Amino acid sequence: MTALNALIDTDTIVLSMDTLVSMKDSEGKTVPQYFTQKFEYLPFAQSVIAGTGVLDVLKKSFNASREILAFEVDVLADNISKFLKEDEWVSSLPKELTSTIYVLGFTKDGETKAFALRSTNNFDAQVIAAEGQATAIFKPDLSSTDGFFDELEAANRTEDVDERLVKLMRVEKKYDDLDPYGVGIGGENIRLVFNSDASDARISKIDVFDDYVSQYQEAYNNL
Repeated sequence: MTALNALIDTDTIVLSMDTLVSMKDSEGKTVPQYFTQKFEYLPFAQSVIAGTGVLDVLKKSFNASREILAFEVDVLADNISKFLKEDEWVSSLPKELTSTIYVLGFTKDGETKAFALRSTNNFDAQVIAAEGQATAIFKPDLSSTDGFFDELEAANRTEDVDERLVKLMRVEKKYDDLDPYGVGIGGENIRLVFNSDASDARISKIDVFDDYVSQYQEAYNNL
């Protein structure tokens, strides 16, 4: 469904995602469907919700977040987890249609924390970063593809954060494009950066992929 890269530092979270939503054609190949923003920033909860897999599961998480009383990431992640476990439509999805919802944000003490809610783990809120320790998330995982890991590592050594995120996703798209049944990466690269008090949150377009126009036309033809 998407490319998702996150850099979680001791006092700042940076998230980068593409905008292409894909579908499968009659042969099971990945083709463009439409473009959208795939994360929702929630300053009242000091958090962002993002996801990979089935887009409608992510949309349901967005909708649920608007009715949750939360001012920190722990409460938000716990309640999103409960919602997804109890939603009948989500529960009825075939097991092969997997999804992961990421909830990244700050605790009441101002420490960075990140959760992964995976359909393969019944959407339990699993901590993947905590106590303000720096970490990173790179999706999709193409490490089994020859050459991918080395190029990803080289891109990750870039000092400027936006430049690094641009390079990272271009590497991911390069290798995903080699697989006609891949996740489908495209459109634009949208970046969010925020801190615990939401005093300097910024959402920006940091890259446009070279095949954006051709993907747009293909998506239009698939309507």
